[in-house]
Amino acid sequence: MSEEDIQKIRKMIGHIPSVFFDIKEDDPEIYGIIVELDKLVWSEGKLDPKTKKLIAIGITAALRDERALTRQMEGALKMGITKEELREVFRVVMILAGMPAYTGCGSRTLLKQIMEER
Repeated sequence: MSEEDIQKIRKMIGHIPSVFFDIKEDDPEIYGIIVELDKLVWSEGKLDPKTKKLIAIGITAALRDERALTRQMEGALKMGITKEELREVFRVVMILAGMPAYTGCGSRTLLKQIMEER
C-alpha cells in the first residue's frame, strides 16, 4: 500500500489497524487483497463512509470486542461522528444484540472515557 493509499484509508475510516502492516510483511499477497477489499468497502457508494463506520461500530459492539470497539470509536470521532450518534448506535445494538452488548464490552463506559480524553 502506498503512502497515498494509507492516507486515503485513514481519512475514510479514521484509523488503520497496525495488524495491516504485520500482514504486509508476513503475507504480501493477502495484504494486497485486503487493501483492495478495504478500499472497496470504505469508499463512497450508496452509503457514505460515516454511515459505514456507524455500522462497523454497531457490529463491533454486538461482538463485544472492547479493543476493536475502542479503535472504531476513536476513528469515528476523527471522522466527525458525534457522541450523540454513537449513543444512538449503542441503543440499536442493545435492542438487537441484548443488554450485554450494550454494557458487556463497556460501550457506554468507553464512549464516556474517549469523550473525556478529547
